[in-house]
Amino acid sequence: MDCNQYVVSTGIGLNIRSSYSTSSSIVGVLDDNTTITVTETKPSGDYIWGKITHNSKTGWCALSYGSDVYAYPLFYLNSSLVSLTSGEKNFTQTMMCGMAKDLYNCTTFGLKKDGYTFVGWSRSADGSTTIFDPDDATLTPEAICPEVKDKDCSVTLYAIWRPSVLTTVHITLDANGGTVGTKDFYYQVGNNKFYSDAACTDEITQIILPTRLGYQFVHYYGDGSCGGVAYERFIYGYESPKDMIGTFAFDLADDITRDATLYAKWTPCVSGDLDGNSEITDEDAIYLLMYTFFPDEYLILDPMACDYNKDGVVTDEDAIWLLLYTFFPDEYPIA
Repeated sequence: MDCNQYVVSTGIGLNIRSSYSTSSSIVGVLDDNTTITVTETKPSGDYIWGKITHNSKTGWCALSYGSDVYAYPLFYLNSSLVSLTSGEKNFTQTMMCGMAKDLYNCTTFGLKKDGYTFVGWSRSADGSTTIFDPDDATLTPEAICPEVKDKDCSVTLYAIWRPSVLTTVHITLDANGGTVGTKDFYYQVGNNKFYSDAACTDEITQIILPTRLGYQFVHYYGDGSCGGVAYERFIYGYESPKDMIGTFAFDLADDITRDATLYAKWTPCVSGDLDGNSEITDEDAIYLLMYTFFPDEYLILDPMACDYNKDGVVTDEDAIWLLLYTFFPDEYPIA
């Protein structure tokens, strides 16, 4: 299929005009869902016009007006590892799959995979890139294929499948020399939700972090024996942005498909290095000052280690002490 094919989608049809202007005379009308071949496009104000020939009449129709689309580019979709009634097999089947705004469910074409449920379409065969929801009516051609802006909308999409009966995976957390916080959790393969119980009813979005005196938690990693690669990070620690600390990697439920153990990675703490960049600067003093106001947002593993003036509490005075240390380390010791 040429990438200049479109489908009319207005609900009421589309006028064909003698030129690319709404003031030009109407020479024909396109019914809704009509497939047209555009041989030339021209912008005019907020309109994009396409030149077509329909029923022996040549003219122009409005393909879009601003964000309103009147005719959508067509795409080819491929199925990947599907099952027909005769049984499951690998094959590639090219088919036209309607408009980009409406990626029909693969069952429309009689395709299925025994024991699996269709999830959506992806530009990667393994679904490692964006999976487009076939029920998303807001999906635009540009979201699927940015090249469409350059008049190249030829794209191959692959059917992505998930097991119909989800396998529950039990993950054990090894604090690796530290004191464990959350000991274990569960999830179902391919379902990016995590639970504290084997029945998968009590959902959690992050873990309680492990602790280790004199060390900072970096992350939890896998050894590659149950999926993923060795030392791949699966739970975020203090090396990550604050809103990610303790949360799960997006690919955990896809990569590890059987019971496994994750191991804590640690890095030695540097006294006074509160932002974790391995050096002590005025930014650490600012971090400590912010901690005194917002302790839930500015995390410190051992706050009392920051009682630099030894008065038994951590206040803005300790932040000032740490700032002075960066100028006068001998006069304001922090060790």
